[in-house]
Order: sequence, then C-alpha cells, then structure tokens
Amino acid sequence: MISQRELLKAIEECEKNVNSFQGCEKLSALYTVYDHLYGQPVEYTNIHTETETIIETDGDNDFLKAINGKSAVKIWNIVSELMESVKLIQPRLYDAVMQKIQE
Repeated sequence: MISQRELLKAIEECEKNVNSFQGCEKLSALYTVYDHLYGQPVEYTNIHTETETIIETDGDNDFLKAINGKSAVKIWNIVSELMESVKLIQPRLYDAVMQKIQE
C-alpha cells in the first residue's frame, strides 16, 4: 500500500505541473485516493512533509530533551498556545518574554 508520505509527495509534484487535462485528472485521482485511505481531504499544511524542519538539540534540560527530533512547526504551535496561556495568567511574565524575543 502507498504510504501517506508518498501520496502527499505525488500530490505536491502533480500540483506543481498541472498544465493539461491529464494532469488535472491525475491530481483528482490522487486527492480521491488520499481521502479514501486517510478519511480526510488533503490540507495544504499536510503536503510539505518532506521539507519539514526537525529540531535537533543536545541540551540536557527536560524541555530540550522532549523536543529533540520533533517537527519544528508542531513545537511552535504548542509554544504559541503556551504563550497565550501565559499572557492570561502571568501578563508581566508574558511581556518580559516578548521583550527578550524582540531584542
């Protein structure tokens, strides 16, 4: 069976080269197969799995150990949620962190 990664790569390549009816037909078939196999339509954010950045760290604290080898996009989404919580619970801490980031 074709893997999700292979299917997404084929969809991405096809999207770049859609310049004929045959290309559109192939892309349509790939979308249909993806939807059937994975029960969801293809989302733009799912397509770029080949080029996703993986975090590599050699730190020794719990946070750095936890994020090592993970997707940077997924980690940043989690950190964003955390920062929204910090903003509500500890606004001064949030402001201090934002100030450090802006510097």
